[in-house]
Amino acid sequence: MLTLICAGMHSSGFSGAYCSPQASAPVPRSEARMRENPVSAQMHAFLIVNRETYAICKCSIREVIITKFLKFQFFASMTNINKSSERLGLDDSFSFGCSSDLECFNRCCRDINLFLTPYDILRIRRRLGITSGEFLSIYTFPLFPKEIGHPVILLKMIPDETKNCPFVGEKGCLIYDDRPWSCRSFPLEPVADSQPPQFSIVQRDFCLGFDKGKATHTVKKWRDTQNVSFYEEMNEEWKMVTHHEKFGTKNLLEGQDRDIFFIGSYNIDAFRDLVFKGDFLRYFDIEKTALKSIKSNDSELIRFAFKWLRCVLFNEETLRRK
Repeated sequence: MLTLICAGMHSSGFSGAYCSPQASAPVPRSEARMRENPVSAQMHAFLIVNRETYAICKCSIREVIITKFLKFQFFASMTNINKSSERLGLDDSFSFGCSSDLECFNRCCRDINLFLTPYDILRIRRRLGITSGEFLSIYTFPLFPKEIGHPVILLKMIPDETKNCPFVGEKGCLIYDDRPWSCRSFPLEPVADSQPPQFSIVQRDFCLGFDKGKATHTVKKWRDTQNVSFYEEMNEEWKMVTHHEKFGTKNLLEGQDRDIFFIGSYNIDAFRDLVFKGDFLRYFDIEKTALKSIKSNDSELIRFAFKWLRCVLFNEETLRRK
């Protein structure tokens, strides 16, 4: 079954940039879409620069610190970090504020190793108006850490002296409503396996938000205003793949299993084409209502992709085979 599904991936055009995370960056089908986007000017400039400087970006890989993020996810690895030993519950309060009035504004978006989750990629590529394959090739690079056991995706910083995030402008984040999970969680970091949930405060040495930008929040209120709950819900569903009891039986860092994990986790538009344009429906019996839902709803599609991964990688009965 697994071989047949992979054959369907390649026969349907899912080779090169779609299946291989190491493929060279393709030219987007329409750069005009990027120029017309609200975040257009900086994005288009970044696109042009990165066609020529991908090798420069890759040089920073050796400096990356791979950190498994607590219960389910990855956090941006940063230098000059202080982590509070105090544990906060949902009803506890802390003081923090961030605004363009602070001298440190945007510094936290510079020279960081920002790991992206599947849902992060889904949201950002939709904001930019490009496919997941285009986003992965232009704005990210993959790592294959043995310590983690599966491919991870890092956001490329702009390859100049600033090393800024490509989505940051003078007035702040250009994709603020669709920023990654780790950005919207800061400065709170969940304490691993704590029940009820507890959090520690993460503070970088240069950050003035704890001094000059003081505003008091409860942990629950802060998390609600940052809209982290749905991100974490999606991360928990991905965790059912990355923390599966049979996870250690698979080598997801190379070969066929790596490509399957990559397309089901990160390249969601290629996965959609696999389902609707490939041989997928010859092997799986999917109800019409479910097909309609995953065809039109990205969130449902990625949930479905996670079920597919559990089925084809670990033989879990999450999908009905024909």
